[in-house]
Amino acid sequence: MRLATVLGVAALTAACNAILGLDAYEIDEETAAADAAPIACGLDVPGSSPCDGGFEPPPDIDCPPLTERCDGRCVDVDIDERHCGRCGKRCGEGMTCSAGECVCPEGLTACAASCEDLQRSTRACGRCGNSCDPGEHCVDGRCSPCPDGSERCAGRCPECPANTVAHCLDGRVACCGDDEQPCDRPGELFGCYPRGTDCTTATLCDGERNACDAGEAPHCGSGGGFYCCGGERTTFCDVASAAEGCWDTDTDCSTIRRCGGRWWACDHGQTPWCGSGGNFYCCSGDYSTFCDPSFGNEGCWTTGTDCSTIRQCGGQWRACDPGETPHCSAAGEFKCCDAERPLFCDVAAGAACFRSTTDCASVVDCPGRGLVGCSAGHRFDCGAGTCVPN
Repeated sequence: MRLATVLGVAALTAACNAILGLDAYEIDEETAAADAAPIACGLDVPGSSPCDGGFEPPPDIDCPPLTERCDGRCVDVDIDERHCGRCGKRCGEGMTCSAGECVCPEGLTACAASCEDLQRSTRACGRCGNSCDPGEHCVDGRCSPCPDGSERCAGRCPECPANTVAHCLDGRVACCGDDEQPCDRPGELFGCYPRGTDCTTATLCDGERNACDAGEAPHCGSGGGFYCCGGERTTFCDVASAAEGCWDTDTDCSTIRRCGGRWWACDHGQTPWCGSGGNFYCCSGDYSTFCDPSFGNEGCWTTGTDCSTIRQCGGQWRACDPGETPHCSAAGEFKCCDAERPLFCDVAAGAACFRSTTDCASVVDCPGRGLVGCSAGHRFDCGAGTCVPN
């Protein structure tokens, strides 16, 4: 078996020499057995196991293609960690040689002769050459006296739960989550609040800490509810626990009423009314009288309206002032007759209010005068402009 192996190696060597154009040379069995493995390895897979470090050829034979003679050995400078890119260039700790360059594993950075994790290495914290002081820790690329990256608070490292960040405020620690911010408020109000909070609005309401955003005002209702009033709803009303809360800016809290299953309120200077139909009304100004004689015509009417005079006439709801009598003509004209003209006449010429002595049968429509009438036994002469006997 040994003879067959030696002869095979000799044959392989001869073939390689022929391919490379090298001069043939004599080898004995012992030389062939000793040199066969590295020579064959150097030709086939230079630089890889079992040929790490290359191989040492005879002095009168050049190194195979893609290898160089370094320290008397043929090495592949593309991958050899002791001769990376050129003879004598040795890669640092943890580095590998790739395409003639010393490289670090993914996630590490080459710093001088070693691979460093810039996020955690105390020798290269954040950047190469940045060493942390003795006793410090490198957390997320920053030297810190505490293992979690926080600063000492009152001489001690804070102890916060996972997924929170320690905040030192005037010697007190607040452990806040990603969506929270610390607020340095006195007593029980100290702690973490939702991000965007205006810390000056922090309020203790019904035993719980609460706060509002910037531009809002905090209020604690008698029912225990917490409210942040702002924007178009800046008025806080607390007249009943069910109605407490933020209302429109001009709301008069004293006008709050429950109507139609809901809470309502009016502005200052208005009067609240709840109609029998469940509708809410705020009456004021020229329409300060509220009438609710029947569903469909409830609401705010002209100031001074006599609600008892409301009538539907000509498809509309109409009403008169106190002391007037409502009338609706056949043509749908609404008239309010007062004490001076209490008589309502609805004739072919039209409808109007007349004195009580007027005979409705005498009513005519005179151009430029309108409807006019006379007492019984008389008629109106439009030309003369006066009543004359029939």
